[in-house]
Amino acid sequence: MEQQIQSCLEKGNLRAAFDLIVPYYQNRVFRLSLAILGDPGLAEDAAQESFLRIWKGLAGFRVEATLSTW
Repeated sequence: MEQQIQSCLEKGNLRAAFDLIVPYYQNRVFRLSLAILGDPGLAEDAAQESFLRIWKGLAGFRVEATLSTW
């Protein structure tokens, strides 16, 4: 999946990349948020905010970086 995302980013197709990122990473982001915050509602809000920030910053993603650590 990460290869597909990277390919979309390399081609400048940010919408397609984002459409792949969300379902691929949503559980990981939510679980991490829940571990930090301890409240499912707050964790859901934090995860949503994280994906909003990803969307806003996706154009500046350096393709040579690893997506999972970004």
